[in-house]
Amino acid sequence: MMRALYTAISGLTNHQTKMDVIGNNIANINTTGFKSNRATFADTLSQTISGSTASTDNLGGTNPQQVGLGMAVSSIDTDFTAGSPSSTGNNTDLAIASNNGLFIVKSGNETYYTRNGNFTMDANGNLTMNGSGYKVQGWNASDGVLNTTGGTEDLKIDMNSAMPPRATSTITFSGNLSADDTAKPITGIRVNYADGTSENVSGSYSPSDVASYTLTGASGRTYNIQPASGTTIADPYVGSVIDNTKTLDSITITNVDSANLPQLDFETTAKAVKGGTVTLPSATQSVMTGTYKVGGSTNIGLGTITGIVNNATGGLDITTDHNGTSTTYTVTNAPAGAYAIGDNLTVSATVAATQTGSITLDNTATTPTTAILTYDDGSSVDSSDFSTAITANLGADAVVNAVAADNITASASLNNTYNNKAVTGITLTMDDGTVQTGFPDQTYATGTNSYPTYTTTSTIYDSLGGAHSIPIYLQKTGADTWRAKVQSGTYDGVQVGSAEQTLTFNGTTGKLTDGQTFNINISVPYENGANQNETVGVNLGSLNQFSGETTATTSKDGYAAGFYKDMTIGSDGIITMTYTNGQKQSAGQIALANFNNPGGLEKQGGSLYAVSNNSGDPQIGTAEANGISLTPGALEMSNVNTAREFSEMITTQRGFQANSKIITVSDEMLETLVNMKR
Repeated sequence: MMRALYTAISGLTNHQTKMDVIGNNIANINTTGFKSNRATFADTLSQTISGSTASTDNLGGTNPQQVGLGMAVSSIDTDFTAGSPSSTGNNTDLAIASNNGLFIVKSGNETYYTRNGNFTMDANGNLTMNGSGYKVQGWNASDGVLNTTGGTEDLKIDMNSAMPPRATSTITFSGNLSADDTAKPITGIRVNYADGTSENVSGSYSPSDVASYTLTGASGRTYNIQPASGTTIADPYVGSVIDNTKTLDSITITNVDSANLPQLDFETTAKAVKGGTVTLPSATQSVMTGTYKVGGSTNIGLGTITGIVNNATGGLDITTDHNGTSTTYTVTNAPAGAYAIGDNLTVSATVAATQTGSITLDNTATTPTTAILTYDDGSSVDSSDFSTAITANLGADAVVNAVAADNITASASLNNTYNNKAVTGITLTMDDGTVQTGFPDQTYATGTNSYPTYTTTSTIYDSLGGAHSIPIYLQKTGADTWRAKVQSGTYDGVQVGSAEQTLTFNGTTGKLTDGQTFNINISVPYENGANQNETVGVNLGSLNQFSGETTATTSKDGYAAGFYKDMTIGSDGIITMTYTNGQKQSAGQIALANFNNPGGLEKQGGSLYAVSNNSGDPQIGTAEANGISLTPGALEMSNVNTAREFSEMITTQRGFQANSKIITVSDEMLETLVNMKR
């Protein structure tokens, strides 16, 4: 009977353990990524009352007689069956939709594993486990290129990143050109001029061509000139680039000869950068690189302070050394302690309206002073493009000439004029009242026929991402022939040369047979650092000519610069950054780990697991390599089965009650035994 008591005690104790497991499962019924546990029992050693005997010729064998000594917890197993994903809408949340696989997170040098994909980004862009701050592991991309063969690292999203622009190299047309187009008589012609005016033309319009030229120096800067009619220009160009009708408005010094610093005139009273007013002993001061404009203020360095003396008027006499020259300056109203020996004395001085001196810019010198000269009409030149010396004097007229040795190339373009005015566009009115576009370089007459014109505006990007919208025209010219045309002109700051291509279609199949490509030549005339001469190819090969409407559209391969806008994580674990220019780029990929025996992992709290002696080593790879499926924007729910847990709770309760009855009955039997003595 004493054995029964202890056997029942083991039953009570171990059923309590199972109830603890059930209670923990139910407590974590809503814990993200929680994996339920189950307790299993096994009997313990038995007391053998008699052993078994083998059969003989006379007697059969007998079985052993054993009394069990109770039970024990055989195992507490973890069920790694995947829980259902619950949508959150948070783009950094991830749910593992497979039974296998765990995320990898780190705290310092400690590595943990988890099914909880509740991730977020910290202030530095680290992808972390929400609540703990543990850093999610994976592979960071380099310029959008992922390498998942190396070791894992902390995943980090560079929220200050920028995507460089891509210059447009190809414009691709697709769609249909209507085979049904017919020519209609012209009843009216209106000419639109560059000065904003327009006029109706009676009878016919016949333009004149006037040449203008774009000069390009070695620096890439372009200069626009328009000679008198009939003048020819050699290549390389020789002649005047800036004439004496222009006044030098500002000078940007890009390089200086340290042994012979350029000098400009300033107002003699200047503001010290560290406080106070400085009296300049001379209006003429040596200057370094920078931009100087008449009437504008600029910082100039007066040298390193070598001495400071309080003067009789309560100010300071500060002595500086500037390239070996010692000069003393009077400083009034200086804050106490603002200046010390060894500091630099810098002032904000105003460029004087009258410049008594001038700067000589000679590109042939050993260490030449070079500058960008900007004139009152907005034009500018780079002195490094010219081998002959340029005398720069702010506020005065200037002349800049080119010689053959400068190797300044020249390219010509034609401007269409009518009545001695530059023409920007032609509007044609047809006999049915419709209006269509005409071309400034073509001749038109009322009563003649013209086909409809279709305009497709394509935005191209220069090498620095500047956007320029250029119209491309498509017009039928006859049976199964069309033309694609770009008019010369300036569009959003770029100069475009005239370009035209004839398209020939098969009248039976509607397929394009000739004229698949042509090029557009553009020139960026302003100094923004972009490549200033580019060729953009136009691909027409995907156009067809069928009945129906004209639906021609364009696509391009260039884009502007972009800055970080947002990020998403895909079902493959790849982190994709979206930029303000609409482009996307891979930023990294989340690593996942597999274990031969995930049930052998040790729980660490906080939904974390650690490697144990029986879990096996982690097999780290991508979701695809590990055969793991991810659900973005969702979290994995607990896999606790409430119905099963309640059923287990009932059977556990009954087991506990039954074992308690064993103790009660055994106690009563012992009491009866004791009472026998009475």
